[in-house]
Amino acid sequence: MKKLGALVIISLMFFGFNVKVDALSFSNRDGGGDIEGGAYEDIIEVERGEGITTIKILTDNATLDFVFYPQDGEIILDLNGYTMTNFCPGCSAVNIQNGAKVTIKDSSPGQTGAIKYKNDAQDANGYYASLIRNEGTLTVESGTIEVNKGGDVADQQPYAIGIDNLGTLNISGGKVITSHTNAWGVNNQSKAIATISGGTFDQQKNFSIIANHGTMNITGGDFTASDKSNAIITNAGLGAEDATLAISSGNFSGNNNVFYNAEGKSTIEISGGEYEVTGEGASLNISQYIKEGFELDENGDVVKKQVPVKKPEKEKNPATKDNLLTYVSLSVISLIVALETSLYLKKVNE
Repeated sequence: MKKLGALVIISLMFFGFNVKVDALSFSNRDGGGDIEGGAYEDIIEVERGEGITTIKILTDNATLDFVFYPQDGEIILDLNGYTMTNFCPGCSAVNIQNGAKVTIKDSSPGQTGAIKYKNDAQDANGYYASLIRNEGTLTVESGTIEVNKGGDVADQQPYAIGIDNLGTLNISGGKVITSHTNAWGVNNQSKAIATISGGTFDQQKNFSIIANHGTMNITGGDFTASDKSNAIITNAGLGAEDATLAISSGNFSGNNNVFYNAEGKSTIEISGGEYEVTGEGASLNISQYIKEGFELDENGDVVKKQVPVKKPEKEKNPATKDNLLTYVSLSVISLIVALETSLYLKKVNE
């Protein structure tokens, strides 16, 4: 194999599997020596099971660009407590092609596994490729996706994205963090579908942690945004496509607003969850998004409306009036009889 410094371009299928690795590098391996054929086994471990291919990271110096192609079964990428960064400046660390099914998890006890940008991740045009680009089906169970790159000036290029979803995305756990300006944690594109049932989403800078342009359902998770962010979630239809956001559960804590809902083809429907804004003078204005039959209570929780239950009226006794008249009549008769008897006895005695 031709030596290319610290980079090997591999165009073969892994162990005969339909999992392709575009580029591999191992930082400072043997003082910067070459990676020979098969030496990538020092960096990752591949195990083939029944319908599942598991790729486990074996070193915290894993600088990799994976491209996953469709295959029979599922691919599991196990961060194993280590940090994975992209190698090619203009490449995503994980690129999931249409038809491929990939699950990202972290099997380490401390849950310290992460995917981040490397220091020189910016490409020649001043942009950052998304850390994860999904055109297939992606499930995130655990691990941290940290968007640690972006622009230095707010609202100006370059921009960065943690997960750019163009297919189907399911997040049930793990963390999505934006620790740099001009960065989104999750970008759900037009016509894409995303379901969030758990996990932590922490926007530490200026953009929303989530931008939804497609269909998104949130049934759980913790969502926070710093005082530099205007909203936790941006919901905006693009062009002729609708953006729909449905929330039935989750904890949402922001400084200014929970949502930014663009005018036009953008709808939000809330039927559950806990909400608060902590900024001085900020107002929790989400009533226009609450589904009919639900309401915001004094604790900031969206709950089902309590319909007052009417107590059944006591049944009236229809004979009450007649009984009263009978009693009065008998009393009057008794009184008359008593008076007449008294008068009769008085006359007899005379």
